[in-house]
Amino acid sequence: MERWGGAVVESRFESLFTELESIITDYRGLRRHLEGDGRDRRSLQALQKQIQMLDAENTLLRERQEAICLRLSELLTQVSRWENE
Repeated sequence: MERWGGAVVESRFESLFTELESIITDYRGLRRHLEGDGRDRRSLQALQKQIQMLDAENTLLRERQEAICLRLSELLTQVSRWENE
């Protein structure tokens, strides 16, 4: 496990966070130079699309995490009942 932004992160997500940091840095730089040529505007739109895709993936991961935690809680409750029999 690695630390990212003060939180402990599984190594399988480390590359995702690195990609996100890179996208945010690129996005910030392009926003500053938005008055430039049309190429910057297209690049900015591509980065906005990547950010939207990462946001959607984040939502799916959050929903999956909630489902896993709920199932784990159900299983632990079942084990607890068996232990109390």
